[in-house]
Amino acid sequence: MNFTSLTFLIFFLLVLTFYWFAREKNIQNSILLLTSYLFLGWYRWQFALLLGILTIADYVIILQMILWPEQRERKRWLVLGIGLNLGSLFLFKYFNFFSESIRTLFYLFGFQISTYTLDLLLPLGISFYTLKKKSATCWIFIARPFCLKRILSNLHSMRHFFHKLLQGQLNRTAIFFHK
Repeated sequence: MNFTSLTFLIFFLLVLTFYWFAREKNIQNSILLLTSYLFLGWYRWQFALLLGILTIADYVIILQMILWPEQRERKRWLVLGIGLNLGSLFLFKYFNFFSESIRTLFYLFGFQISTYTLDLLLPLGISFYTLKKKSATCWIFIARPFCLKRILSNLHSMRHFFHKLLQGQLNRTAIFFHK
């Protein structure tokens, strides 16, 4: 979806209209979340699917971090969440680079090895998205909010709000929750 197209204008006006008439914050956040998936899926449905899978995994990890009373268990979930976030970044952004670098290094020492490269299109804004997810996961680990439903709704809306994915701006998680 091109930003200068009529399709985007119609999409934007529809999102704005639905958002404007929804008075409750949870409904507004749900509208932003669903339309953000739609916006990203308009370009490539695989990206929306990937985003959905990462959202569900993060939801489970954050839920476990909030529900476990013991600090040690919560740290394990935090490490898993950060590993998932950085692992997705590595896979899409750096895997081919390291694969080719290792092959070249072995070649310099006289070894011929075959390496595997992935033919993946880099998802839009993956670095900013990953850093935003990591920041929010750490904030929840530290703050341990009590209003679980609202926090998770706001969290996923913050991460996937389509203009933030494109803009690349890194916000503090606590600021987004107060809006």
